[in-house]
Order: sequence, then structure tokens, then C-alpha cells
Amino acid sequence: MHNRNSLRRRIIVSYISFCALICAVFVTIFKFAEEYVEDELIYTRLAAELERQIRNHRQGIRLEPLAGVTFFIADEIPGYLRHLPTDGLAHEVDVNGHELTALLRQEEAVTYAIAAGLERFELIEFAITLALAVATLASLLLSYGFAYGILNRVIAPLRNLTRKVETGTLQKADAVASEDEIGILAKAILDRDAELSRFISRERLFTGDVSHELRTPLTIILGGSEVLASRLSADAKAMEYIERIRYTARDTSERVTALLLLSRSPDAISARQSDLTLLVEKEIDRHRYLLEGKAVSCKLSLECDSTFFVRPELAAIAFGNLIRNAFQYTEEGAVAIGLTAAGFVISDTGCGVPEAIQEHLFERFVRGDSNVLSGSGLGLSIVMRVCEHVGWKLRYQPRASGGSEFSIHFYPEGSAEISGDFINAEPQ
Repeated sequence: MHNRNSLRRRIIVSYISFCALICAVFVTIFKFAEEYVEDELIYTRLAAELERQIRNHRQGIRLEPLAGVTFFIADEIPGYLRHLPTDGLAHEVDVNGHELTALLRQEEAVTYAIAAGLERFELIEFAITLALAVATLASLLLSYGFAYGILNRVIAPLRNLTRKVETGTLQKADAVASEDEIGILAKAILDRDAELSRFISRERLFTGDVSHELRTPLTIILGGSEVLASRLSADAKAMEYIERIRYTARDTSERVTALLLLSRSPDAISARQSDLTLLVEKEIDRHRYLLEGKAVSCKLSLECDSTFFVRPELAAIAFGNLIRNAFQYTEEGAVAIGLTAAGFVISDTGCGVPEAIQEHLFERFVRGDSNVLSGSGLGLSIVMRVCEHVGWKLRYQPRASGGSEFSIHFYPEGSAEISGDFINAEPQ
């Protein structure tokens, strides 16, 4: 609603500004016309009358000047006019609060002067200016009313279309009923909505089919590993591999479930209180094999027991991908993991992330150029999807001493910052 009102306001302001510009042009034209009329009716008229009086005086004739005009000869010229130049040009003089226009000329050592009052002209000028100001104000008010009325008539169909799109009540009949631009827009929205619906339906079907097809072989793997465990229970080495197979198959089944949850709306998922401490410890144990043969230590710091209303499958994906990346890309030094009531943070002394890809780090298929940063480029994008799905905030920052630090903020709005400062990720 705010955006629509803002658009309406901008259009009305633009229309009124245009009308104001036109009014300003008319006012400017009026001022030029006023100056022209003043010059023609007063200055030119007085100059012609002065010329006529001088000519008649030299012929010995003394005529009455035009109405409102006074003619002076030599000593008759009053003191308030004597200081004016005798150049024959019009000069304005203030006499006791009254404005006069006077012209002085000298012919054969005789000075002539003519003067006329401006009160009548100024009264007419004031009346015209007042009428112009009233007309300008009325024009602006009428422009506002006209713009508001027309705009409401124009925008009303668009508002109706917007309301139907927002409430999901837009029907094909709405596009057929109107043959103007609104109808064309409604048809385009319906076509796009239908295309998106088909795409979402295909994605859901694909996710469901993949889940079904994966669960069957995973069940077979789990069943086969149990049979092998019962038959090879005396072989400790074989049991180690069998346990890894069973653990991986069970974990993959949970990951499939988590990916299915990601394909659904967050409102459609019932979250329960999960112990995030147990999840983090489980993910550390699950990926600890990546540290075998490396001079890398792992440290877990817990400020307090952390529980959160979230599906454990989703939280495990987020924590697991970050832990796996830290273990995989750290060749020596330490990986430090911290969990608080406000969030999860993990820092390492690995190779870090090239600066060129940091801006696009959480996009799909983004990987470093070196062989060290191998992989599909999907792990961090999945972590980002999980965080967006459950309302968490994922952040990355390079460590000054080398390596990376990732943090997940459980309460991104108004929460305290978390960092790896309380854990030591330096080599020991």
C-alpha cells in the first residue's frame, strides 16, 4: 500500500509541477508584456507629448497637455525635477510617496520638462497581477483535483488487479473481460503464474521421486550391513568398515529427509526442540576421519547447552557442511568450533577462500580455482538455503592470521554479535 501511495503521490506531484511550470511561463510572459505596455503607454506617450509641446512653444503656442500630464518650461520646472538629466529619457521620481515619470530636454538653451503620475497605471498593474496570482493558484488547485480524479480512475483497475494477485483470486475471466493494457497485464501474470506452478510441481515430483528411489537402496544397504555384521562379528577390521557403511547409509537417509524438508514451505514443517550440542558433536565425530594423518587439532567450546526449535535434519546439514569443509581444507593447525545460545561459529587455519569468490561464496557451483578447493560447489549454497529456511543468518569472514570463519546467527534481528574470539583456532 505504501508503494502504491508513493507512486500516486509522485504522479500527482509531477503533474502539478508541470502545471506550475506552465503558470511560471505565463507569469514571465505577463511581466515582459507589462514592461512593454508600460514603455509604450507611458514613456513613448510622454516623449511624443514633450516633443509636441516643445514644437508648439517655439511657434509661440501654449496648449494644454494631455490629461494627467504636466508641462514645464525653464523656471517653471519644480525643484524635485531640476536634478534630472536633460537627455530626453524617462526617469521615475518619488515625490511625497507618489511616483512620477518625468522627461527633460534642452532646446536652444531652454529646458523643458514633462511629468505624469503613475498611480492609475500602478493600480491597474496591481489589479492585473492580483488576478494573475488568483488564476495561478486556482489553476494549481484545479490541476491537483483533476490529477487526483483522473489518476484514481486510471489506477483503480490496477489496484483491483494487484489485490486479486495478492489474494490469489485472479481468474482467466479477468484477463478476457478487459481488452486494454490491464487485461494484457492480467493475462501475462496468469501465464507466468501457470508456468511457475508447473515448474514447482515438477520440482516437487522430482524431489519426491528421487527420495523414493534413494530410500529403497539405502534400506537394502542398511539391511545388508546388518547381515554382514552378524556374520563377521569376529573380524574387528571388517566390523570397522561395516559400521562405517551402516553409519553412512543411515546418515544419507537423514540427509534425503532433510532435502525433502527444504523443498517444502517453512510454515508446513512442524519444528521441535532439538539439542544442538548433540548435533554438533555428532557431526564432528562423523567427519573426524577427514583429519586422519593431518597435524590438525579440533576444539569444541560450549558456553551453555543450546536448544532450538528446528528440525534436527536441517540443522545437521548446516553444521555438517561447515564442519566437513573445515576438516577437509585444513592441512595443519586447528579447527575451533563454538556453540552458544546465540549461534554457531567455526574457524580454521586452512587455505581460506580466495578474495575473488568471497562475494559469491554462497551461490551454487562456486568453487576456488586451486586444487585444494575441490568439490561440487553446492555445500555452502545448501547451508545458506537451510539458514534462510529456518530464519538463521549465515556469515563469512576471513581470519587475519589465515583461514576462514563461518558463523550462524540463530536470532539475526536484534541479536548480539557472535564470533570466534572466545575460541582458539591457532596451531598448538
